[in-house]
Amino acid sequence: MGFFDKLINKNKTTENNIETPSIETVPIKVPEGRDVTLELNKNSGPLNLGKNDFLNLSKSTISLTNLRAGAGWDFKYGRSFDLDLVAYLMSNGRVKETVYYGDKNHRGIYLDGDNLTGEGDGDDENIFINFSKIDSDIDKIIIAVVIYMPMGQSFSKVENAFVRLVDETNKKEVLKFNLSEDGGDNTAVQAAELIQTNEGWIFKATEIYSKDSIDSLKKKL
Repeated sequence: MGFFDKLINKNKTTENNIETPSIETVPIKVPEGRDVTLELNKNSGPLNLGKNDFLNLSKSTISLTNLRAGAGWDFKYGRSFDLDLVAYLMSNGRVKETVYYGDKNHRGIYLDGDNLTGEGDGDDENIFINFSKIDSDIDKIIIAVVIYMPMGQSFSKVENAFVRLVDETNKKEVLKFNLSEDGGDNTAVQAAELIQTNEGWIFKATEIYSKDSIDSLKKKL
């Protein structure tokens, strides 16, 4: 096959004289839920999101190269225990990478520290995101909070849990999502998703509880 023939057939592969079309990435559609993007653009203060609300980050003035996803929680009673902030990097419906306390860095995203007790005010753990450096095939990032090696502990003993986004270029809080449901005897919660759609990157509040560890949740996704 000559050079120009290769150009003509660049979207096909040939094996044993059988032509197979190349796989194309189909953009994810904008998710269902309430779009709060206009509310952010009209107001100077941060947004308080409810479950299934979403914000189109690409249609706002938020920096997509210096974002921080922070999470925090308190304990209702008894001894504190270890909760971990986790980011599952998805590509075409499968987990490609997991950013957590055991592997804190991947291209364009990293976990800052590992709070073992949840003590203190404000964010207990943070994940920093630079969308310009994330692998091009990553189309979704699931932000989860998981109890580390639970021994009777569950989200029934957790209160005031939240996840929020901060634009680190100006230290401005963009949005906050307070997890309001009773987590019951579950050990993990998918708190939010960052989704690359045909209209840009979107943050969606989800709050999906399950009885999972970091590894078992990874296998489910």
